[in-house]
Amino acid sequence: MPEWYVFMALTLNKQTDYALQFLAALSKLQEGESLALSVFAKRGRVSFLFLQRIVGKLRAANLVTASKGRSGGYKLALPADKITVLKVADALEGEMAMVPCLTVNDVSCPHASVCMTRTNFHTINAYIQKYLQSITVADLIKKV
Repeated sequence: MPEWYVFMALTLNKQTDYALQFLAALSKLQEGESLALSVFAKRGRVSFLFLQRIVGKLRAANLVTASKGRSGGYKLALPADKITVLKVADALEGEMAMVPCLTVNDVSCPHASVCMTRTNFHTINAYIQKYLQSITVADLIKKV
């Protein structure tokens, strides 16, 4: 089996998982409140440094904002119903694809010119992305 099939697992990584948990916690804040990363790290038993890297990516994607000071912390930059799982996954993991040849810039597959499954994988990948685009942080907290 070619090694590029390793990507078939199609799982969201731990960073995306924690990012979604953090965003869900932020979505439950009252107007004007913010959440300190240290508080969330302690509550969730997650490494503070690991969370800092995650939140840095969320900030770069304009999904959260930060305020400094005694009552500082993080808030959602958008309403929870506007933040999709796909946006979060893209921010944390980059372009998602079932197999590497589906990413925009990948040219590593030596079988691309004769591949009989690429079209099917492309269709499946599109369905997965569409589904992840349909789920928001607001949806995630409704199911808790």
